[in-house]
Amino acid sequence: MLIEKSQKITFIHGWLFGPYIWSGVREYFTNIKKHKLISLAGYSSKTTVNNEQIVDNLLKSAIQDDIILSYSYSAALILSSNNLVPCKGTVILINPFFKPKENSISDFYTDIKIDFKKNIRRFIYDCVKKGDEQTKSNYQSLLKLYEKNYIPSMESLCLDLQYLEKINFPDKLNTPLKNLHIIQSSSDEVNNTDVFNLLESKKFNTYRLFNNSHFPFFEFDEIYEIIKNIK
Repeated sequence: MLIEKSQKITFIHGWLFGPYIWSGVREYFTNIKKHKLISLAGYSSKTTVNNEQIVDNLLKSAIQDDIILSYSYSAALILSSNNLVPCKGTVILINPFFKPKENSISDFYTDIKIDFKKNIRRFIYDCVKKGDEQTKSNYQSLLKLYEKNYIPSMESLCLDLQYLEKINFPDKLNTPLKNLHIIQSSSDEVNNTDVFNLLESKKFNTYRLFNNSHFPFFEFDEIYEIIKNIK
């Protein structure tokens, strides 16, 4: 199995939430010798290159049996990268985010410009919303996690949204890639899943999580079961 052979796993966070989202997840991969956490532009004062360059360089430098585990916004960047097809590592994408389930990116952009705190909190709630008794407690946990860590500026977040609005799903991905795996939560209240559905129809390696939200890291067991069975 892949995780038994791999010597390196790289974690890339999504929009709004930084590398800290992987803190509990990394415990599942203690058998892999090297762990690398990527900070996207705006999520660390040390990051000086733009996010497309970060993703492109990561895909280009990956070797066989390396694992790249990417979530939401960064997963969309990977799907749009010219370096995805020739990438030699195994790429695992969780809930790749191209556009919201409701309204549009431009609407969301306008909303956070008008009232940043209110609409960021609404987004955080939607990230864990799945219509059960855990939604409220997961919201409180994720809000606390967000507030105690590095918070990207509104300007940085808006730049990400502007870029996301411009990118298109790459037409070149017509043939399934053996080393690409896409995981999608069935109870995702953030994501429009058109891209996932398209990849699924084209027989890519796709997996559906049952009873999990856009932010699936409070209940990672189901994702780990998928990953540990990748050959």
